[in-house]
Amino acid sequence: MMDMDDRTPAVAPGWRLGAKAQVGLGLAVSLLCLWLALRDMAPDAVLRSLRQAELTWVALALLSVLLTNGAKAARWRLLFYPHHRHLPLRSSSPSC
Repeated sequence: MMDMDDRTPAVAPGWRLGAKAQVGLGLAVSLLCLWLALRDMAPDAVLRSLRQAELTWVALALLSVLLTNGAKAARWRLLFYPHHRHLPLRSSSPSC
């Protein structure tokens, strides 16, 4: 059986983005989606809604997303690298 280190990369090395480029591209796509979602709304109505939000529920939702992403990264690490338990979760998930 081949070890994961012996396989060729799934993406050609010339096509990989650096960490800063990935973050920049992710932010650009996120801002575009946010603009598309909010473009027909009045800015004061959006701010009013955000001010009325319960911070407890917002914090719990954020914590839920972070824990879910961490659990998924741990699962993928175990599935793809079962003998490399020393790998950080960041290497298993693009969202970490």
